[in-house]
Amino acid sequence: MIGLKKRRRIQLLLASGTALLAAALLAGYGFRDGIEYFRNPTQLLSQPPSPETEFRLGGIVEAGTVTDLTNGGVQFRISDG
Repeated sequence: MIGLKKRRRIQLLLASGTALLAAALLAGYGFRDGIEYFRNPTQLLSQPPSPETEFRLGGIVEAGTVTDLTNGGVQFRISDG
């Protein structure tokens, strides 16, 4: 027969494991829409994303390519070096 101390310890470990698993699942569920994938210009040209895909573009702005547009925007070329 299992002693009371050992039974309580097992119950505590099972409850802690269940709570940890639930927290990990909730965190994963919460982050699924907020994840933005990082791509470099070479990846972007070789595998263009669909229009509804959100991602971050990383690279280096090429010197001398920054232009102010009349609508208030900025145009530039980006490279991955």
